Amino acid sequence: MWHIENPELRRGTLDFTSSGQGWRKVTQLFADDVQLVNAIELIDWKADDTQLLICEACGIEGCEKGNWVRLRRSDSHVFILPAFDYIWAERDYDKTEYYPPRYLKTHGAAYFDRVMYEALQSQNSHLPSFDELQLLNIREATLIFHLEAPAQVLGPPPDVRVRHDLIAGASEGAAPDRVKQIEALIQKQYADVSPATLRPLLQSEIPISIFLDASEFIDWKALVLDGSEYRLVIDSRFVIVSGGS
Repeated sequence: MWHIENPELRRGTLDFTSSGQGWRKVTQLFADDVQLVNAIELIDWKADDTQLLICEACGIEGCEKGNWVRLRRSDSHVFILPAFDYIWAERDYDKTEYYPPRYLKTHGAAYFDRVMYEALQSQNSHLPSFDELQLLNIREATLIFHLEAPAQVLGPPPDVRVRHDLIAGASEGAAPDRVKQIEALIQKQYADVSPATLRPLLQSEIPISIFLDASEFIDWKALVLDGSEYRLVIDSRFVIVSGGS
């Protein structure tokens, strides 16, 4: 996952003269010199899924393909996620029309700390407030886990097709048993659209690793025992739990 720690608002001007609209001053959002949003004032922030990089010839959402995301909040974070329901839909049209921005493909799902996001929102009121953002749900959190699994060991979402040839062992118990637990949790949670919280992995918690022998040896911290329940761990730092506010 991509933890955005140094976002920057910049003024920009888009040339809409080819569509008869003249020039339009806009605010753009960057992080590490990567453009996340090219016209904050023109984005449909209230939509379930929205296009963050809109057509720079007309400013109309959907004029160009791609760059679709969904914004979600969980605990003290704001997440920029792929528009999951489209890119893993059965229709090829949806997959080609609503694919995510390149930066999500390169860096993975992105997130802001709440304090950082609210500092941006205080500078530009077109950004929705933290409380206006939709809550992350269990299904979406599980799709992040699936998407972030190293070496595509679980196959492309939403189907689970484990690359057993990559699995070299586990830090606790038999690797095949741990993989079956992961598969069962994924399938169960894909059907759950109740609110989710991605809480930090506690220092006192020792995650269960799946060891992968891919192009390099990978220690994938995939599970943690939370009381009497196993839970999925995202990017070695977030534990998926039920509930949200």
